[in-house]
Amino acid sequence: MCERVVNSSADSTFRRYIEESVSSLDTYTNITMYRRIIGFFGGSTSENSEDTQELTQGRNEAGEGSEALDSTSRVTSAGAEGELRELRNRILTLEHALKVRTDIRQPEFRKPLYLETLFLQSLLYLDSRQVSQEHLDDVTISVTFFCKVPLHKGLKEDTVPLNRGKKVRTEEGENYKNKLQLVENELKVLQAAALPLPVSKASIGVGDGVVNIAEGNMSEKESALDTETPNIEELMNENTELLTALTRTGELLKDKTDLCENQEKKNIALTNQIESLKQVVAITKDLLSIRDMEVKHLQSDVESMEGKISEEKQRQNSMITKMEEAMKLNSDLKGEYENQMRIFRELKSKYEEKVTLLTKENAKLEEEVALSKTVQNNAQSNQQINSDYAASEETDSQ
Repeated sequence: MCERVVNSSADSTFRRYIEESVSSLDTYTNITMYRRIIGFFGGSTSENSEDTQELTQGRNEAGEGSEALDSTSRVTSAGAEGELRELRNRILTLEHALKVRTDIRQPEFRKPLYLETLFLQSLLYLDSRQVSQEHLDDVTISVTFFCKVPLHKGLKEDTVPLNRGKKVRTEEGENYKNKLQLVENELKVLQAAALPLPVSKASIGVGDGVVNIAEGNMSEKESALDTETPNIEELMNENTELLTALTRTGELLKDKTDLCENQEKKNIALTNQIESLKQVVAITKDLLSIRDMEVKHLQSDVESMEGKISEEKQRQNSMITKMEEAMKLNSDLKGEYENQMRIFRELKSKYEEKVTLLTKENAKLEEEVALSKTVQNNAQSNQQINSDYAASEETDSQ
């Protein structure tokens, strides 16, 4: 029975990897999807010693041979029934090669052969379903691409990795080399047997070179292929599993394509919304500019009002200073007035005293005048009496 390189945990990892890969990108084509699927299984780990590097180089050479055979299978799959028989023989040969290598623990030997077996089975299935040549080319390009893609670091192999030192050379490494050379020889034999014409040129992979086949070894190689015993049921089961994985991948691709279309529609709607928001932002900026102009005008008005208020405050301060000075002068005048009133009161009292003195003196003078008048009147009356008497005497004398 052909040993599978990837166990059940690796299969679940494979499906999870496909789902993450499909959901992480926007658009996919069939070529990209097949490359991601096949590239997940190809290559080796990063911990390589000298033996691992040599084995990897041999694996790459075997991969180039498998690319040649894959390209040849792609060309011949559109042909007649005889070419399909060659593909079946190739599958049986690869199964036999895997059975021979059951003692090899390194996945570098089994993985390319196992993937090539699955690929040839898928070619038979696609040819039986009459798939278009363009889709078949996509599958061929995808599978020939995996030979140069390194193994994904997250994949856990069910075999023990090769961790030898650079200086350690064992007989087991030599056995690996010999077995690898046997595989290369078998691939060359199968490559020569798969070509229809003796001197024909077929492009392999995506343009890696040209294969020239000699006609002389055709019958010998076909006889070697016919000796292999097929195990069709196991290969068909593996083919069914591969087709199931491809169907799931196609469904996931369709779902993710619809999701991408919906996301694109959402992006268009969001773009339109962004444009409308940009217009709203522009209008808001215009309104804010108008508001800024109004604020500037109001600020200038406020500044002018503040200038007027400051001038009014200065005027009030000057008036207050003047009033304080007037109040000070008023207090001085009040003190002077009180002083003058006191002086006037003193003068009044002195004047009253003087008036009383003058009144008394006037009364005395009036009395004296009255006495002098009375004396004078008495003297005049006496003089008149005397004159009258003298006159009377004169008259008497006469």
